[in-house]
Amino acid sequence: NHTVMPEALEKWPVQMMEELLPRHLQIVGEINLRWMSELSKKYGGGPKIWAMSLFQEEPIKAIRMGNIAVLGSGKVNGVAAIHTEIVKKETFAEFYEYFCDRGEKDKFVNM
Repeated sequence: NHTVMPEALEKWPVQMMEELLPRHLQIVGEINLRWMSELSKKYGGGPKIWAMSLFQEEPIKAIRMGNIAVLGSGKVNGVAAIHTEIVKKETFAEFYEYFCDRGEKDKFVNM
């Protein structure tokens, strides 16, 4: 995905995944369960960890493909410097904070 606008990030409906790729949905669910458990230990509950969930609940239950990409990537490339800053400060701010706390400030880069 080449956009940094949150409203343009892909979200795949869970219902579609259940019908077409049920095993993939299971795997994403397990990854999210472990991820949310790790976040809950670090931050407790609330909006911060829900922003980092691989699933959205409203307006429909869907998988947040951008969140999967950030979690699963070694690096997140903003391409242009301005885009990297938007990604770090707006689009994936909670992820950026989390990885900085882990000492991985270089996860979000401009190449």
